[in-house]
Amino acid sequence: MTQIFAQLITAIGILAFLVTVIIEVIKGVSCFKKIPTNLFVLILSIILTVTGGVVYIQIQGIPFLWFYAIALLILGFIVSFLAMFGWDKLSELFNRFKKGE
Repeated sequence: MTQIFAQLITAIGILAFLVTVIIEVIKGVSCFKKIPTNLFVLILSIILTVTGGVVYIQIQGIPFLWFYAIALLILGFIVSFLAMFGWDKLSELFNRFKKGE
């Protein structure tokens, strides 16, 4: 279980880094200047997360279940939040809702 959690955190970090790099490169292109950056980050995060998750599931030979799509969509929002605000804000948000505190 710990190994799966570590792989998930690593994948989220890599996806957030990729989103940040892609946004910084594409932000200067004239046709993308009209789109709000946060909306573009959200869309790109969901696309990369869902695509990466489906590819991983196919490579591992895991049968695709309906709730994987929902889980990947939620992970896309987490990647988007992380790309916009960083690990500190995510940790602060997590600690605020953690049970017992």
